[in-house]
Amino acid sequence: EEDILYLAWLARKKTKVKKLCLAGGVALNCIINQKLIESGTFDEIYIQPAASDEGLPLGCALSGYYANGGQERKHMSDAYLGVPNDPATLPGVLDNWKLKGQNASPEEIAKLLADGKIIGRVAGGSEYGPRALGNRSILADPRPADMKNRLNAEIKHREGFRPFAPSCLEDNIPDFFQSPAKSPFMVIAGTVRDGERDKVPVVTHADGSCRVQTVNPDQNKKYYELIEAFGKLTDCPVLTNTSFNDRDEPIVETYDDAASCLLRTGLDALCIEGQLVERTAVTPSLTSEQNLKTTTARVDTEYTDLIERFCNVETYVNLASELKDKEDK
Repeated sequence: EEDILYLAWLARKKTKVKKLCLAGGVALNCIINQKLIESGTFDEIYIQPAASDEGLPLGCALSGYYANGGQERKHMSDAYLGVPNDPATLPGVLDNWKLKGQNASPEEIAKLLADGKIIGRVAGGSEYGPRALGNRSILADPRPADMKNRLNAEIKHREGFRPFAPSCLEDNIPDFFQSPAKSPFMVIAGTVRDGERDKVPVVTHADGSCRVQTVNPDQNKKYYELIEAFGKLTDCPVLTNTSFNDRDEPIVETYDDAASCLLRTGLDALCIEGQLVERTAVTPSLTSEQNLKTTTARVDTEYTDLIERFCNVETYVNLASELKDKEDK
């Protein structure tokens, strides 16, 4: 942390520039980012949401664009760059898994969350980068003392001490959070004030820190409305947000992925494109092994299709063979 603070100070001294952009895996260290902001070295700091190696393709595309005369510039204010699912396919998914779905308002979903239900949300395009930011998130009430254990034991199947992130409204950040006014990508640490940590224990680390995500209507209107509805109902405009996946799995991408996760974890329901999706009497249960088999088959097919579309197959196969030979040796 001391090294990075020094390098930032040196960059400011050498360049006289008052704004800093960060990338690279180290830029996902929320504590360092917080200390950089608090240092006051720069007036503004911007952190790319996919700051680690997964951001390289975006950098390459932009480099190529500007090298070839591109002029348009865009401020990346949200990270929902994934390709949305086709809502017309949802009825087929529900029928396949014997689930029921019905339209539900933000107020109705908020009421379920306030009643202790744990809900997986899928909406629009998925997030670019390592953080779930509402479109592929598992949501819960941040207030009950036992909710952290429920999420870790029944959904995420991981160590019980691990906390979760709070999503709140950019224009209504609760007073008990000491955090930046804007943190849309969940890459800056904040703090829950002493004496008030029992208000949101699910999203508070043992040291009192928290990784706040702020949401405004321009970034994600429907997620904003859900947090707002929960706040009006509970006087706590904060939702527990964790990535929509089980342990050792990637974040869900499709409606099928979401349904599969529902059927083998302790999730109570799904919110898919504004529909409340729940089990029925004939909904099957899945084991992790069954799910892994179907998911692997789907991903293998999609990956093969992408290789055939965008790669020289002969070159790809030769490279794969060379790598395998090196492994064998």
